[in-house]
Amino acid sequence: CPNKCRDAPFERQNVKNHVKDECPLTEIDCPLHYAGCEVRLLRKDMPEHMTDTVTHLTLLATVTQSLLKENQKLRQTTEVLKKENQKLRQTTEVLKKENQKLRQTTEDLKKKNQKQEKEVEILREEMHQMKVMVGVFPIDLHVKYDKDKETIYLPSFYTHSSGYQMCITFYSNGHGDGKGTHVSLFTHLMQGPYDDHLKWPFRGEITVQIVNQTGDHSHVERTISYNDETPDDTAGRVTDKESANGWGFNFLAHTDLEYNAAKKTQYLKDGIIIVRVVEVIITQ
Repeated sequence: CPNKCRDAPFERQNVKNHVKDECPLTEIDCPLHYAGCEVRLLRKDMPEHMTDTVTHLTLLATVTQSLLKENQKLRQTTEVLKKENQKLRQTTEVLKKENQKLRQTTEDLKKKNQKQEKEVEILREEMHQMKVMVGVFPIDLHVKYDKDKETIYLPSFYTHSSGYQMCITFYSNGHGDGKGTHVSLFTHLMQGPYDDHLKWPFRGEITVQIVNQTGDHSHVERTISYNDETPDDTAGRVTDKESANGWGFNFLAHTDLEYNAAKKTQYLKDGIIIVRVVEVIITQ
């Protein structure tokens, strides 16, 4: 033993444990060191020191009092935290209810918006029909482009209030010289409710466009004229069939329909071509 507590030898591997836990000549702290006793004695003298109960009880009482105060503070802190937690729960519950109300309000607004959109669409359609009936121009006619559908008849319109009833035939794959290469537009006179009060044959000009859907420019425009050179079966009053023979043009090449970045034009967009009746001028 390094403290020479005895002369009898023992194995080297046990020296460390002996000095730490057994040797009577090892200096150790008082067992109540945690309570504030700063005495250090040889292990063999510690039992006598521990008989000083008054000092040790005083230290223990001091530590106990300190622990009691700390415990009281912890209890108070715990109580405060409990109250704050309760407030947070109440706030969370209020927020949940408000969130539910907001969700319901959002859903109601979505439904209301959908209803209003439908109402607006109906009003637009009604306005379009009114424009058609009284000949207020321009009138936009949307064509669902189908190259395999050779002839598409667009909704009819009137040249003016109580005027001539007309329609446009849209040839997706062209007509005559434009067959297979162009889209063609022809106007037709129709049997109308005011024909008895109108002058015949019809004389006038119908200006029609295929609309560029990328901006208000580069619309393809043609004016279809009904004059003395127009055949009677095209400009005359329709009596024995629904509409007269058509009169028009090969309007636009198929190759020009799609988007052209250089010209900033696109006449076919999302499968739709817009045909616009710009104006009708009665010349007779």
